[in-house]
Amino acid sequence: MAQNGVIVEMKSLNNNYNNNRNYGIRVSWDSELGFYADVGGEQLWIDVLRTTLEYGLAPVSWTDYLYLTVGGTLSNAGISGQTFRHGPQISNVHEMDVITGKGEFVTCSKDMNSELFFAVLGGLGQFGIITRARIVLDKAPTRDEESKAEMIWTCEETCRCTCKEVREVDDYSRFYEM
Repeated sequence: MAQNGVIVEMKSLNNNYNNNRNYGIRVSWDSELGFYADVGGEQLWIDVLRTTLEYGLAPVSWTDYLYLTVGGTLSNAGISGQTFRHGPQISNVHEMDVITGKGEFVTCSKDMNSELFFAVLGGLGQFGIITRARIVLDKAPTRDEESKAEMIWTCEETCRCTCKEVREVDDYSRFYEM
């Protein structure tokens, strides 16, 4: 923690008393964007994943540890074990709502307020606080489509496998040859 720094408790955004600013997790589709989720910055990735899986969808890139907030990981670039395939989380955001240091509420994207958009993504909170992110979704992987190596490297809930199934993989060394 930085001396004289500011700590923002994002959980307070996750209540029903914030009128229209309580985004939660909303799954949508657009002809230009495809499937996406509007997610409050305070939401945990585990909750985003659980919600999107109900629609047979999943974020294209999520963190290896799912008990982190969406706004927090996007402020830190969102590097994970899936980065080699889909890029970091910040490469999979269409739009954000941000509260700037001046207290302004600004919607930004690659095409609208783009300087703020790119500064906030991976900006460590120096340029604003992410209160909503529109993140890219894709069809959720099924067990048939995923290799056993990916089942080991990704979240147990995502793959919907049990620890017993993962332990049945007999030779882990062959997965490192990929």
